[in-house]
Amino acid sequence: IRPVTLDQYDSFNPATDYTHLGTSTKIACSYTDLPKSTDIGKKILIADGSISTRVVKIDKDIVTVEVLNDGKIGSKKNMCLPGTVITLPTIGPADEKDIIDFGLKYKVDCIAVSFARYKKDLDNLRKLLIEKDPEHGPFVQLISKI
Repeated sequence: IRPVTLDQYDSFNPATDYTHLGTSTKIACSYTDLPKSTDIGKKILIADGSISTRVVKIDKDIVTVEVLNDGKIGSKKNMCLPGTVITLPTIGPADEKDIIDFGLKYKVDCIAVSFARYKKDLDNLRKLLIEKDPEHGPFVQLISKI
């Protein structure tokens, strides 16, 4: 899929339909709770911050943002919502599978935990490690990537 060019002051919708291919007015977003999680005036940074936007309108299922700088983005780029409480789990089912099937199997020394927001995120991971490998799990170092 070709990159989409966005110009400063353009408006577009980060759509919560991840199957959408993306245009200059609508891009796919895998975070289905986006309309419930953000507020008017909040920033949304896309593609490691290469595109900055500000939320200007929120409808039931649609967020409209204004682009704050020119740039191009490709498909399936990450989004960062500074100052917003995200409702996604820190360790999802695919992460758990990787930790168990790879990390514990090969006795990793440490796990870098992306998007750890609360102490309980690390506590829950520690419990999983101990439950799945009582001998090695307690000694795996957890590194919060915040």
